[in-house]
This record gives sequence, C-alpha cells and structure tokens, in this order.
Amino acid sequence: MLELGTALGYTALWFAHGAPDAIVDTVERDPVHVRLARANIAAAAMSERVVVHHGDFDDTLPGLRAPYDVVFFDGYAPTMPIMAQVKCLLANRGVLISANLILGGGDGPAYREALCDQNEWQTVFPTVSEETAISMRAAKSA
Repeated sequence: MLELGTALGYTALWFAHGAPDAIVDTVERDPVHVRLARANIAAAAMSERVVVHHGDFDDTLPGLRAPYDVVFFDGYAPTMPIMAQVKCLLANRGVLISANLILGGGDGPAYREALCDQNEWQTVFPTVSEETAISMRAAKSA
C-alpha cells in the first residue's frame, strides 16, 4: 500500500492494522509531521510495516518499488504529473482512493476528468459531494 500525505500516520496505521500482511509506504514532506508520524508508528509497534518517506511526491515517488495494490491520496487534488507517477506505481486492477477532492488545489478538474476516462480507470464517487473517488486501474495490455 502507498499513502500520499502521512500527516500524523493515523491512516497508514489503520491500513496496516486492516491488512496485517501488507507493508505501507507513506510519503510526507513536512518534517514535523514526519517526526510525529514516526513516533506514533513506533508507539504502535508498526515501524517494520509502516515506512515513512520524507520528501516531496515528485522526488520520492520515482524511488519507490512498484507495484502497489492500493494507493491512497488524502488532501488537495494531485497534479497530473503526480497522477502519472501513481498510475505507474499501481498494479493492474489496483485501487486508487482519492479523498478530500473538494479541497481543490493541484489539477482538480483535470484530475477528476482523468479518473473518469474509462480506458484508464473504473471510478465511482461514493458520496453526493463527490469528495472521494475510488478508482480501479484498467489492466495494461500485454
């Protein structure tokens, strides 16, 4: 699993708890959040399963090991270059969860439009406000 935006590590810990055989990589650029998240993860005895990567998405994502079955993005809509990197990291039929899309930022409208491209994604917006998208990546051609 991959999480973009660690904050205090809460979601990463829940992912690790809910999928006991999974490794969770989480990326955060704020050094204070990185320190606090690492402390919270250590206190939960999950340091071997939840890895906090300190850095910007643009710099950190290329160094991660694909494929990921689940990618969770929580925050402002990502930029299209970040979406392209995430797509490369996501396994065939992997799931991208995009939360808080109503916050704007990034490439919000283009990001939403890309998620609705049925050649690339199968996407549902499970709330009336469409603040969250759950998207399954289309299988790559052999």
